[in-house]
Amino acid sequence: MPKIQHESPILLTIEERKLLIKMVSHSSDVLTKHNISHWIDFGTLLGAVRDGRIIDWDDDADIS
Repeated sequence: MPKIQHESPILLTIEERKLLIKMVSHSSDVLTKHNISHWIDFGTLLGAVRDGRIIDWDDDADIS
């Protein structure tokens, strides 16, 4: 039986991850300033809750 590997590639560099976090933070600041309800969602939420960071195979941020 073939061995199944579950390793996922890291899609973003450290610099790209830092920029993505800054973009989410800035977006949240703007939405809050204008009293617009918002939250992180999907893979972004999963990574934040489970890993405390952006998950390796995610290359975007999900804001609802």
